[in-house]
Amino acid sequence: MGFQCPGCVSAGRASVRSPRTAFGAPLSSGGGSATKALMGILALVYVLNFVSRGALLNLLALDNAAVYDGQFWRLLTYGLTSFGLFGVLMNLLVVWLAGRALESALGGWRFIALYLAAGLGGASLFFLFAPFGSAAVGASSAVVGLLSANAIIKVKGKEDIRPDIGLLVLLVLYSVLIGFNSFGWIGL
Repeated sequence: MGFQCPGCVSAGRASVRSPRTAFGAPLSSGGGSATKALMGILALVYVLNFVSRGALLNLLALDNAAVYDGQFWRLLTYGLTSFGLFGVLMNLLVVWLAGRALESALGGWRFIALYLAAGLGGASLFFLFAPFGSAAVGASSAVVGLLSANAIIKVKGKEDIRPDIGLLVLLVLYSVLIGFNSFGWIGL
């Protein structure tokens, strides 16, 4: 009565599923490693570009003519670039604030896929609609995509989205002040 052999207990534990979020990510009590890794990559690209005096930006920026000539990586790599110190700091702030929540809801791989998909969406629209020979830099469309996804998840969970709207307003104001490419921003 009440006795189970160790093999039966082990077999029972093996079939128990770990708890998951509403979006399929494993529940965790911390983490944010994908968010931190993405922030590290964004900061590293900025520093390497600064040290190389813009040479790295010339390789990673979204240049319509270069993409047309077969440099398709630029559709993704421009999302790792930033224009100026304030630009990289704004991108890092948004990735930190929205990224942790998104990563805990979606999981690390889905979070990174979301970032890349949002950046690719903005890059594709820029490539299709911007004048030939135009160039773009910055993670703006990817960052706006993160804010949008975070707001959608918050609305679904009946949470307040005003902080996300505030961050979006800051990004738009910054972009208007430095001049922004509207085609990349369409790719929310």
